[in-house]
Amino acid sequence: MAAAVSQGRLPAPTVRSLAVAVTEPLPDLDTRASRPTCEEVLRAGTAQYVACDVLQLAAFFASVLVGAAVLSAGFSWVSGFSGWFDLYLRSLAFGAGSFLLLCGLPIAAKWTLIGSWKPREIPVWSLSYLRFWLVKTLTRANPLALFAGSPVYSLYLRALGARIGRRVVIFSRTVPVCTDLLAIGDDAVIRRESSFTGYRVADGVIQTGPVSIGQQAPIGEHTVLDISTAVGNGSQLGHTSSLYQGQAVPDGHHWHGFPAQRASVDYRRVAPLPSGPLRRTVYGSTQVLSLIFVTLPLVLGAGAAALTKLPAVVSLAALGAGGMATANFYQEGLILSTAAFCGAILAGAAVVVTVPRLLRRLVPPGRACPLYGLRHWAHRAIRRLTNAKFYLELLGDSSYVTGYLRALDDRLDHLRTGEEFRKRLRARTGTTPPRWGCSSSCAG
Repeated sequence: MAAAVSQGRLPAPTVRSLAVAVTEPLPDLDTRASRPTCEEVLRAGTAQYVACDVLQLAAFFASVLVGAAVLSAGFSWVSGFSGWFDLYLRSLAFGAGSFLLLCGLPIAAKWTLIGSWKPREIPVWSLSYLRFWLVKTLTRANPLALFAGSPVYSLYLRALGARIGRRVVIFSRTVPVCTDLLAIGDDAVIRRESSFTGYRVADGVIQTGPVSIGQQAPIGEHTVLDISTAVGNGSQLGHTSSLYQGQAVPDGHHWHGFPAQRASVDYRRVAPLPSGPLRRTVYGSTQVLSLIFVTLPLVLGAGAAALTKLPAVVSLAALGAGGMATANFYQEGLILSTAAFCGAILAGAAVVVTVPRLLRRLVPPGRACPLYGLRHWAHRAIRRLTNAKFYLELLGDSSYVTGYLRALDDRLDHLRTGEEFRKRLRARTGTTPPRWGCSSSCAG
C-alpha cells in the first residue's frame, strides 16, 4: 500500500477500488534513462561557483541602481508640474514610457542572450547558466506576466517564441522559461498554479525539453508538466497531478495522480461557451489602456502631488534637509507614517467589504458565463478583493477573522469545528479556492 501511495495510486473512493489499486501492477515509468549516471554528475568548482555569484550580485545591484536613477529622474520631472492637467500629462508620459521599457526589455534580452531555446543540458554555475538565470528573472519580472488569464498573456508568450493556439486561456502565473519548446493547441485551458516551465534540474545540469498541450485540453490546478511531456487533443489532466519526463496522455484520455494515470473523472464541469475575437480584443485592449491612461498616471500623479503639496510632508522634508539629527524629525515622521498606514488599512477594508457586495449582483451563482465579458470582469474583481491576503494574514490567527468573513458575506451559521474553519480559511487563501471565488458562494 505504501508503494501505491507513493506512486499516486490513492485515494480510492471505495474499499473494492482500493484493493484493485493495491494489487494492480505499477506502470513502467523509467524516468531515469535520460539522466546522467552518478559518474556523470557535473560539479562546479569553488572558483566557478563564486564567480557566478559575484556576477549575479553585480547584475542585481546594477538593476537596482538603474531603476533608482530612472525613478528619481522621473519623479523630479513629474514633480515640476504647473497644473493638474500638466501633472496628468507628465505622469502619463513617464508611466507609459516606463511600462513599455519594462515590457520590451525582457523580450529583447531573451532573443539577444538565448535566441531560440532548444533541448540541451546547461551546467549549473556556468556562463550559459548565467544567461539562463538572467532571462528567467527578466521574463518573470515583466509586467505582462501579471496579465495571466487575459489574451494579453498569450501575446506575451508568443513574443517569447511559444506556439500558442487560438482562444487559449492561461490562468497560471508561473511564466514558462523555455518558451520556444512550448506548444499549446487551440481552445486549451490551463488553470491556476500550474507549472510547465520547459526545464528541470538534475545532477548538476539544467535540462530543457519540449512541453506539448493539445487542442481543447483542460489542465487542472496545481499541476506539473515535466520536460518531454505531452497532453493529447481533447485530453484532460486533473488537479494536483503531474506528468513525469517522457509521459504522454493519448488523445481523448482523462488522467490524474502523480505520476498521472488514466482515470474516469471528467474535469470539464461546464460546457464550452463562445468567446469571439471582438470580445477578447476589447477585453485585452481595455486592460492595457486603462493601466496606461488611468492607473499609472493616477498613482504617479497622486504620489507626486502628495510629496510636494501636502503640508505635513513638506514640513517633514524641510526638517530632513537640515534637522535629521533632531527628535522632532523622527516624531513627525512616525506620526505621518502611522496615520498613512492605518488610514490605508481602514480604506482598503472599506473597499473589500462594500465593493464585492455591489458587484456580486452581476455574477449569479450556478450560471456559466463566457470569459472576457462584464460578468467575468465582476467575478475577477470579487475574487481578488475578497481573497486579499493582507487582511487574512492580519486577522487569520485571531478571533476577529470570523467577523471579517461575515463582513465579506460568508455565511458561517453551520461552522462548528476548528477543522471546518481551517478548511474555509484555506479556501480563502487560494489553496482550495471557492467555486466562484467570491463571498456569496461560501455558504456554511
